[in-house]
Amino acid sequence: MWGPQQNAVVNGQIESAQAVDVSAEDRKRIREFADETLRAEGESNEEGEDGE
Repeated sequence: MWGPQQNAVVNGQIESAQAVDVSAEDRKRIREFADETLRAEGESNEEGEDGE
């Protein structure tokens, strides 16, 4: 489950993209990148909690 901080990061990236008039396609790529980055970060954090 995503926490408020991760959602704020993704939302901030989307708002930044909108502010610079990025196309819908580019916005989608930004969203996918942010989601992938946060997912990887979440998996890394879960591994650290279980492995330590």
